[in-house]
Amino acid sequence: MSDFQQQLEALCSTAVVECELELWGLELIRSGGHALLRVYIERPDMRVTVADCARASKAISAVLDVSDPITENYDLEVSSPGLDRPLYVLSQYARFIGEDVKIETHLPIAGRKRYRGTIVAVAEKIELKVDQQSLFFSIQDVAKARIVPDYTKPSPYQIEPDASVEEEMP
Repeated sequence: MSDFQQQLEALCSTAVVECELELWGLELIRSGGHALLRVYIERPDMRVTVADCARASKAISAVLDVSDPITENYDLEVSSPGLDRPLYVLSQYARFIGEDVKIETHLPIAGRKRYRGTIVAVAEKIELKVDQQSLFFSIQDVAKARIVPDYTKPSPYQIEPDASVEEEMP
């Protein structure tokens, strides 16, 4: 991770923590003199609301306006990581042991760069079961990774309906 990326993460993390949220990760996408700063936030109960995103967006904007680390014009986008959440650090992989994930590596490993498999274990490396074979990836090997949602399982994001609202419905 570059020094610039670390600086952005530190600034955004400070703002997000003040909102009693967690910084899940961020992406800075530059294109033609313009940039998009995409910030993913999380709550311990994994139920990020629109209000959470709005609070975090205001807090992040205030911090970035003062420090001004991004020189070009940019848009700030704050959201939940979602069901197909990207994974950035080992602790995030560990949180999803047993789940399917898509991983793209910087360089080919075992002859390819794209993998889909199940996270088996996480220590210094990520163990992924791919086609009945265990493969090991260091976090530095991974260019991109995303959870593959299993829509047959109950979602951890499911919000229980409010009983008082159900009673009012005809």
